[in-house]
Amino acid sequence: MGIQGLRSQLERHSKPRVVTLCAREMTSQAGNILLIDATALFDLVVARVASRGAPVDYRTEELHSAIYLETFRYIQGLQSTGLKLYIVMDSCVESGVEPSHVATFVRRRRRHAERTSIPGPSASMVFTQALVDARGCRLLRASHSAPRLLMGLYRKMGSAVFALLTADTVFCVFPFVERICFISDASVDVSSCTFQVWDVNGSWIGWRERLAPEGSEMAKVLGPRIETLRRAQVAVLMGTDDTRDFCGAPDGEAERLAQEDLPTIPSPALAAALSLVHPDDELDLAFFQKTLGIKDFSEEQLKTFNSCVEAYLEAGKRVDQDIAASNAEAARQMDLASSSESAEAPKDTYESVSASAFNACGVGGWLDPAFVTRLARSIVPECVLAWASVGLSSMDIRPVDLDKIRPLLQAAASALMANRQAPSGGEDDKVAVGAAGLYEADVARLAFLPLVAPKAGAEAPAAASEVARRRFRAETAADDLVSAEMAVADTPPVSEEDATAAAAAVVRATVAETCDAIFEQSGGKLPRNIAVAIAVMLHVCGAADASPPGASETRALLLPDTPLPGPPPPPVSPSEDESAESSAPAPEEESASEDSAAPKKKSMLKGYSDAVDVGSTLTTQDWLDIDHRDVVARTKMGPSYKIMNEIQPWSSSVVSYELREKETFGFFYSQRDSGGGLYKKLAKQCYPEMYEKMSEDKKLKKEFSNMKKEEILDVLSRPKGGHVPTFRFLEAISSGGPNGLLKLRRDAVAAGPDSVQWTAARLMWNNASDSTKDSTFEMSYSCFNKFTPFGKPTRYKHQEHLLDMMDTHLTEIEHARNEEKLPLPLHVILSTPTGSGKTFTAIMTHIHLLKGNHPNVVLIYSVPTKNVLKRVGQECEAQNLVYWTASKAGNKKFQVRRPYSIRTKRNRDIKEGSEAAELIKSLEKGSMGSGPLGEQLHLAKRLGEELMDRGNGQPDVIVADVHATAELLAYSRAEIDSLGDRFHRSNLLLYYDEPNMGIHLDDRTLLVCKKIMWDAPHTTVLASATIEPWGKLPNWWKGRCEPAQRCVITQEPYDLPTSKLHVWDQEAKTVTPLSPLHLFKSFGEFSNAIACDERLRILLLRHLTSQQGTELLSSGSSKAKAAKKEKGGDWMALHGELKSVREALESEITELSSKRFDQLREKWTGRPRPAATLREMCSKSGVTMIATVDSRGTAMQLAGMENEEKWNESIHRLKARMREADRLNKLSEKEEKRRAKDEEEEAKQGLSVEGGKAQIALSTGLSISAEEAETVDDNTLVMLSRGVTYSRAEGEEGLVKRLFQQTLLHVPEKAMFKKQPPIHTLVVDYSSIYGTDCQGVDVIILLDDLGRLLTYEDHLQFLGRLRRDGTAIYTSLRNLRAATLGALAASEAEAKEKQMLYEAVESSLIDSLVDGRPPAKFVESLLISAKAEGRGARDVAEPLLLSMLNLSLRVPHGSMKDGDALRNANVECANDKEFLVRFKTLLTAMPKVVKYFFTLHLMSQKAALDGMVRHCFKHAPVASTFAHLVKFLYDVDALDEDVILAWHGSAEGKKELEGLATKLKAFVEWLQEEEDDDDDDDDDEDDEE
Repeated sequence: MGIQGLRSQLERHSKPRVVTLCAREMTSQAGNILLIDATALFDLVVARVASRGAPVDYRTEELHSAIYLETFRYIQGLQSTGLKLYIVMDSCVESGVEPSHVATFVRRRRRHAERTSIPGPSASMVFTQALVDARGCRLLRASHSAPRLLMGLYRKMGSAVFALLTADTVFCVFPFVERICFISDASVDVSSCTFQVWDVNGSWIGWRERLAPEGSEMAKVLGPRIETLRRAQVAVLMGTDDTRDFCGAPDGEAERLAQEDLPTIPSPALAAALSLVHPDDELDLAFFQKTLGIKDFSEEQLKTFNSCVEAYLEAGKRVDQDIAASNAEAARQMDLASSSESAEAPKDTYESVSASAFNACGVGGWLDPAFVTRLARSIVPECVLAWASVGLSSMDIRPVDLDKIRPLLQAAASALMANRQAPSGGEDDKVAVGAAGLYEADVARLAFLPLVAPKAGAEAPAAASEVARRRFRAETAADDLVSAEMAVADTPPVSEEDATAAAAAVVRATVAETCDAIFEQSGGKLPRNIAVAIAVMLHVCGAADASPPGASETRALLLPDTPLPGPPPPPVSPSEDESAESSAPAPEEESASEDSAAPKKKSMLKGYSDAVDVGSTLTTQDWLDIDHRDVVARTKMGPSYKIMNEIQPWSSSVVSYELREKETFGFFYSQRDSGGGLYKKLAKQCYPEMYEKMSEDKKLKKEFSNMKKEEILDVLSRPKGGHVPTFRFLEAISSGGPNGLLKLRRDAVAAGPDSVQWTAARLMWNNASDSTKDSTFEMSYSCFNKFTPFGKPTRYKHQEHLLDMMDTHLTEIEHARNEEKLPLPLHVILSTPTGSGKTFTAIMTHIHLLKGNHPNVVLIYSVPTKNVLKRVGQECEAQNLVYWTASKAGNKKFQVRRPYSIRTKRNRDIKEGSEAAELIKSLEKGSMGSGPLGEQLHLAKRLGEELMDRGNGQPDVIVADVHATAELLAYSRAEIDSLGDRFHRSNLLLYYDEPNMGIHLDDRTLLVCKKIMWDAPHTTVLASATIEPWGKLPNWWKGRCEPAQRCVITQEPYDLPTSKLHVWDQEAKTVTPLSPLHLFKSFGEFSNAIACDERLRILLLRHLTSQQGTELLSSGSSKAKAAKKEKGGDWMALHGELKSVREALESEITELSSKRFDQLREKWTGRPRPAATLREMCSKSGVTMIATVDSRGTAMQLAGMENEEKWNESIHRLKARMREADRLNKLSEKEEKRRAKDEEEEAKQGLSVEGGKAQIALSTGLSISAEEAETVDDNTLVMLSRGVTYSRAEGEEGLVKRLFQQTLLHVPEKAMFKKQPPIHTLVVDYSSIYGTDCQGVDVIILLDDLGRLLTYEDHLQFLGRLRRDGTAIYTSLRNLRAATLGALAASEAEAKEKQMLYEAVESSLIDSLVDGRPPAKFVESLLISAKAEGRGARDVAEPLLLSMLNLSLRVPHGSMKDGDALRNANVECANDKEFLVRFKTLLTAMPKVVKYFFTLHLMSQKAALDGMVRHCFKHAPVASTFAHLVKFLYDVDALDEDVILAWHGSAEGKKELEGLATKLKAFVEWLQEEEDDDDDDDDDEDDEE
C-alpha cells in the first residue's frame, strides 16, 4: 500500500541527495547495504517490459525471457556498484489482519479483472529465478509481511543501510527508516547507478516548516523531530493508496478501520499540514470540528481515528519485538539467508532462501520441517507460499483458464496438507488448518480451497483459528469481510476424488513431461506459461507422488534455451548504425528513365519526414523576424522579461505576511454598521483586544470610526508608504466574490490557524450566499487558481534543484586539472509539463548560473524546430545575451551566425584597405556562406575578435538546430583536447529541448538524436514534458553507456489547464462532449489504468469539468458522504490552489467503485450539438489552433475558399484597396520629393517632418503595407483577412510567418475576455505543434490525417498547447483514446491499424496486378498505401506476403490479372499443388517488388516469416506447403538464410511449432551444407594464396 499523496507532500518541501556509484565503489565502504522491496522491483520490471513494446501477458511465450533479462540486468547493475543487496519478498498478508485484506484483495483484483495484459503466476517465478541466477544478493522470503521484515532489517542494521529501495510510502511513517530511494527515480546501468536518496526525517521537517518556519516560536514549541505518533496521524488523515499490491503492509489494520468508520477528510493534505503544527500530541475533537470544520465528527469517530493511529504505532512495536526475537538462535527470523540449511544446500537448489523463512509466525507449527526445506528451496507460484503461510492468495489468470486448472490446484492443496507435521500426538493428531483463500480474478468468484475439512470440535492454531473458520465458506466472507457492493459467489470445491484423478492423469516422471501432459490435455488451449506454473506446483507439493524438481530442471522449464546472460553488448556508434542501414537494396528496373525510377529508401516516410522540421538555413527574413525592433520591444513587455530580473531562489516555506493592524482594524471597524453586521464580526473576532479597547477609549474609538474606506485603500496602494499585501487582502474582503474568497482562502492557509487571515476567511465564507459559494468552488478549478507570493517571484522547485545540481557539477569540473580528474558526466532529464517554462529555465540557467559563477561555460540550446530557434533568439535579443545561431545549410554544411545585437561600432577606426580591413573582408566572405561547422565556428570567432563584438568572439549561448548540435558535439569531442578551450566538452552545457520530437516519424531525425546522445557533453539536460525516465528509455539514449550521473527532475502535472474533451462526428455533423470516464470501455479498463500508471491518473484529472469535479468530491465513495451535493459547501472543502483540487480528485477517482463509475458515466453523458464544419467549432472569443498534415490547404478551407463567388468578391475588394494604397504611395513619394527641398530650411529652424506609407486594412485591427501585400498571392490575402493563418515545416510566405508569430507573441492576456484578436485561427502541421505557444488559445482541434501518425507523447504536446482552460476536439474516438490513455489504447489501436494496413496493401496489390504496373510504380503504390495508414516501408513486407497468401487461397492462378476475380473470387484449392501454383504465379509477377520490401531490413523478413507462421495455424494449405513457400521466397532473395536458420533454431523445443520446423528441416540442412561448402572454398582460396 502507501499513503495517499504523502510522497508528493514530502518531495514538495525538500530535495534528494543525488548519489552516483561506479564499478565496485561501495565494496569496502561502510553503509553499503541496499534493502530492496521485491514487490516494487517486480512492478518496475513489468512496467519496463511493457514500455519496450513487449506484451506483458502470460499468453505470450516471450514474456518469460523479457522479464528475466530485465530483472537480471537490473540486479547486475546494482551489484556492479559493490552494494550488498538484501531483497525481501512476501508470502502472504500479515497474520491477524487477513479480514481487512479480503475486502482489499477483492477491490484491487476487481479493478484488474478486465485487463488485456496479465503477467500470470509464472511471471513472478521467472522474476525469482533471475534473482537466484544473479548470485551474490541475499533473498529473504518473509512468511507474512515483507514490509515488516524490511523495517526490522533497517532497524537492526541502522547506519549500515545505504537506503531502502521501494515504492511504498508507508515506510516514511517510521522514523528509524531514515533513507529511502523510490525505485522509479533510480537509474541503474552496468556502468553506473544513480540514486535519489531522500532524507525522510528531513523531508518531514521541511513539510512542517511550511507553516512553522525554522526559528519561529511555533517551531521552538514543536521541537526538532517529528515522531511516529504525529506521522501516523498524518497517514490516517491522508488515507491509504490501495492501487498497489503491497499485501504485507503493516498498515492493514489501520486501513480497515479507516474504511469502515472514518468520514472523508476535506482537503487531506491541508489537514495533515495543520496536524503537523498542532501544539498537543493528541488531536482532540476541537481539531476536527473547528479547525477542519467537520462539525458532525463524533467521539466514536475520534476513537476510531486514534485506533487507526495506534495500529501504526503497534506496527513499530512489532518490529522491535521481531528484532528481539531475531537475536535468539531458535528464531533466526531477521537473517534468514544465514541458516545452515542454505549454507549446506547442494548446488542444484535454491540456495539463497532458507527453510527458516517459513518458520516465522508459527508456520512451521503445521508443516513438516523437511517439506518446509523443500518448499523454501523451490521456485513456486506465490499462491503456494500463501497456503503454506495459512494466508490469503490470488491466482491472477483469466477465468476461462482458471476453470481448466481448478482440479489441479485442489490436488496441489491437498498434497500440501499431507505434509502436516504431528508434533506430539502421532500421525493422526495433525494440526487442523481450516482453509486457504484463493481469489479468482473474474470479479464474481472468491473461492476458498479447503486444505482439510475441520474436524468436529477441533481447533486451529490460535493465530489463525478465527480467520480460518470465517474464511472457510465464501458466503461468510461475503457477509462479514466484503462490502455489500462487492458481493461474491461461492464456488464449490472440487471433490478430493476428482482432484486426485486429475493430478494422476497429468503427473509424469519429470516436471517437463508433466507440463507437456497438462498442455496436451487442454487440447493446446491452455497457455503454456500456465502449464509451466501448475506443473511446478504439482511436483513441489508432491501431488500424485510427483517427485520434487531440481533447480536446474525448474529453470529449464521456465526459461528454455535461455543461458545466463553475459555482459551487455558494447554500444554501437550511430555512424556505424547509419552505414548498416544505408546498405538496403532498391528494386531493379528495365527503364532508366527518371519517371520510372524506384523510390529510394530515404523516401520510405515521404510525407511524414517532410512534416518534421528539425532545422534549416536561417534566411534574411528569419533574421528580420528574430531581431526586429518591434518584436524585441514586445518581448521585453512580456512577463518573462520582468520575472527574469526579479526572480528569487525557491523556498519550501509558504511566504506569509503580517497585515497592518491599524489599517485593517480601521477598515473593519469604520464599517461595523454596514454589511449586515459582517464587518462588526470581522473587527470583533479578528482583533478582539482592539475591539475591547474601543469601549474603554472614546478618543481611540472616534479616531477609528472616522476612518474612510477609500482613504485607507488609497494609503495602502501607494508605492511609498503603502502595503500591497494588506491592500489586496482588504480588496478581497470588499469584493466578497468568488475571486476574493479564493484569495482569502490562500492567505489563510499561508498564515495558518488562529491568524487574522484565517478568521476573516472563515467569516467571509459563512457570510457568502450559496450561489457565491458554488461559483467559488467552480472557479477553484481554473488554471489561474494558483498561489502567487507577494513581493518578488520565486523559482519553481524543479528549477532550483536543476541549478543547484549543475552549479555543484560545474564547480567540480573547474577544479579538475586534467580529463582524468573530471567528475562523472551529469545527464539530467527535466520532465515538466508543457507550459512550465522550459525555455525560461534555459535562459535563466545562463543569466543566474553561468554568467556569474561559470563564465567559461557555453550553453548549447538545441531546439526542435526553426520556429523554436527563432523564438529563443528573440528571448536572447530581449535579454541582451551574447549568442550565436548554428543551423544546417546542406549536406555536411552549416551556418554559424553572429546577430547584429552583439556587434559594436568600435571597429570604425579600421581604415579602408588596411591589412585588418582586408582580413575582415575575407572572414566575412567565408562567414556569409556555409561550410563545415568547425570552420564556421573559427570564422565567427575571428570575426568577433576583429570586429570587437560583445564577448570578443566568444559566445555565451549558441542556439542550434539538432543537426548543428550533433555536428558541434562531434567536433568538440574529436577536435578539442584542451580543458581551457571553451568548446571542450567539459565546458559545454547542452540544453536539449524536446529531444524525442519526430523520432518516430523520421529515421533521419532519430539518427541525429542518437548522434547527439553519443557525443553528449559533460553536462546535459534533456528537457521534455513527455520523455520517459532513464530506466524506460532504450540504451542509445545513454550514448556510449559510460559511467554518468543520470537523474530525473520532475514536476507533476497537477496545474495543467482544464481541457474539456469533445469528439467531432463528421458524418453525423455533430460534436459531443466526453467525460474522462467515457474514454474507457469498462470499469475494469478504467481501474487498471489508474492503478498501473500514476502519471496517467494525474493527467486524466485535467479533463474533468468543474461541475464533474465538484460532484466527484462531494459524493464520492465514502459512506459518510451524501448522495447529492447540497448548495454551498464547507470552507475546508474549498481548495485555494488548483493543485490541491487535483490531488483531492486523484484520491476520489482512485476510490471509485464499479457502481459509482457506471452512475457517473451515465450522468456525465454529453449531448451532441450540431457542427457541420470546422468553422462552427472554432472559438468565438479566443484563438483556435488546428493541427493537420496539410496546414495551408486546411487554412484555405477554413477561410471559406470553397465558396468561389464570395471568395472572388473578397479578392476584388482587396485588389481595390491595394490599388488605392499604390496610388497613395505614389502621391506620398511626390510629396516626399517636394518636402525634401523644404527640409533643409526646416532643419535650420529646428523642425522635422515624419512621412508614412499607406496601409492596407485586411480586417479590423490588422493592416499590412502594400509591399507586403505584393509578396503573397491573392488567396493568402483573403485567408489572412478572415483571421486565419498557418505554419508548416517549409514553404511559408514571409507575411504569413510574421502574422503567425504576431499572434503568438502579441495577443494581450485580457483581450480574450473582451473581443477576438484579428488573427484568431492558427492551422499548424506536426513541427509547429512543438513551437506554437499562444496564451490566447482556448480551442484546439486535431484532424485525423495527422492524429493517427502521432505517438502518445506527441498527443500530450498537442494537448499542452492549451495554455488556459479550454476545449480539445478530436475527429475520432480512437485518436482521443490514444491521446489520453497512452499505452492502454496503443495495443488496440495498433491491431486496428495493422488490419487497415493489410486491407490497404491488398487493395493496392490487386490494382497493380490488374494495371500491370512496372516494379517502380508497383513499389510506389504500396508505399502510398502504407503512408496512408501511418506506416513506413519496413511495415509492408508482412501484409504484402499475407495478401499474396490470401489471394492464393481463393483466386485461381489463371485469374491473377482479373480485377473482378481478385476482389471477389473464393475458389478453394483442390490440393496443395494448386495452392503452390497460385502463389508462384503471384510471386513471378513481382519478384523485384517482394525483394525490395523484404530486404529493407532483417526485421521486415522476420515479421513476414512470423506472419506466415501464424497463417499456418489458420489455413491448412499454408501449413502443409510451408517449406516450399520459404524456399520460393529464398530463391527470389526475399528471405535471407540467416533469418530462416534463426527461426528454425528458435522453433526447436516448442510443441506448437514442431510440425513446421520438421517440414523445414531438410531445407535448413541443405542451407547449412551450402554454408559449410562456402567456408571450405574460402579456406582453399586462402591456402592457394
